[in-house]
Amino acid sequence: MTEKYADIVKRVEEISQKLESEDIPLEESIAAFEEGMKLTQKAQELLEKAEQRIRLIEQQSQDESETRDE
Repeated sequence: MTEKYADIVKRVEEISQKLESEDIPLEESIAAFEEGMKLTQKAQELLEKAEQRIRLIEQQSQDESETRDE
């Protein structure tokens, strides 16, 4: 299942709010923290892929511009 970046961020925010609550049992806190860390890693991976795509697009655009100038 492919998750969207915005959905991941929303879920991490929900987890953060849950962890800030004082009414959550320790085991549930640990499980929520673990989920949040995994989601944060996934979000980072998505951002890195997006950055790579942007660099590729910029390079292709630059290459096309240089080709037209010749």
